[in-house]
Amino acid sequence: MKKKFLAMLMACTMVVSMAACGSNGSTGEEGTEAKSEAASSDAIQFWGVNDPQISAQQIIADQLGYFEEEGVNVDFEFLQTGTDMNSLMAGGTAVICAEAQYQTTALKSNGVDFTILSPLANCGGTQCVVAGPKSGITKSSQLEGATIAMANGAGVNMAVKSMCEATGVNYDSIKWVYCDPSEQLAALMNGDVDAMACWEPYCSQAVAQGGTLLFNGVHSYLEDCEGDVDWMSFYATLHCNDEFLKSHHDDVLGIMKALKRATDYINDNREEAVKIIAKEIQTDEETVAMIMSENTYSMEWDDTFAQGIDAYAHYMLDSGNISNVPDYASYTDTSLLAEVDPSLVTTTK
Repeated sequence: MKKKFLAMLMACTMVVSMAACGSNGSTGEEGTEAKSEAASSDAIQFWGVNDPQISAQQIIADQLGYFEEEGVNVDFEFLQTGTDMNSLMAGGTAVICAEAQYQTTALKSNGVDFTILSPLANCGGTQCVVAGPKSGITKSSQLEGATIAMANGAGVNMAVKSMCEATGVNYDSIKWVYCDPSEQLAALMNGDVDAMACWEPYCSQAVAQGGTLLFNGVHSYLEDCEGDVDWMSFYATLHCNDEFLKSHHDDVLGIMKALKRATDYINDNREEAVKIIAKEIQTDEETVAMIMSENTYSMEWDDTFAQGIDAYAHYMLDSGNISNVPDYASYTDTSLLAEVDPSLVTTTK
């Protein structure tokens, strides 16, 4: 199967700040080319992100032939920055994709009909804030008035806000510089910003170059509040356009069955899964293994996941990223997951 790793894509078209991508936009010709290629093939374009948080199951299912065995013809488009996905979903280019839970929440709040079909991984531990080697930051109080680089709309912002609430840091005092992960890393090393709020593997790269890991969604390393925390409920999820789901039910079901087999493989054969994923995303095995150890790969739709969707939606509303919280039932559907394996649906919500 062909794989196109696209570093940049079209500028965001949807007026939702969670998806405002700034310098991550690409030329219209690239977007047109992607659409024309999809139109010329009977394969389903399955979109994802070039990292082991969001797309680990996609990569494993492809490499081990699970999609073919489930009778689904799939091609992939992998983005370098997940915040670019929202405009592709809104514009009808990405009709089925793996991405963070908030993407569909943002779309639904603006009247675009997408549905979350399944969790894929709990990624709170891979959403991090790293201080630069020149900043000297080791305590929460030192983040007051700090300059932090972050991709505009990145989910890790929830962890930052939660940290501020827990420690008394004035969130409004933080100065934000919005740029893509590679630019964040360069700015951090140059001392142009005090910290970066990002995801793996960029955070580990920053630490390897002298940065200091301050906290992630589930653990704080700050000197004044070190320990386990609950600062971010952040999931990789499977999203599908409602019209596409109606017309391609069996294909989507086949994709989900393949992803379930891939999830089991990742949990039962971690070393082999690391090797496969590291090769595909062109990252060393040690880094991939570390990142995957911070994630919980599961398609179980339990109450924790259900509550996480709702909690993040209210965070988005409070942050001014959406104007309304869509009804939970209007953009979630457990029925296909139950067809894959009824034991995966345990939520009471």
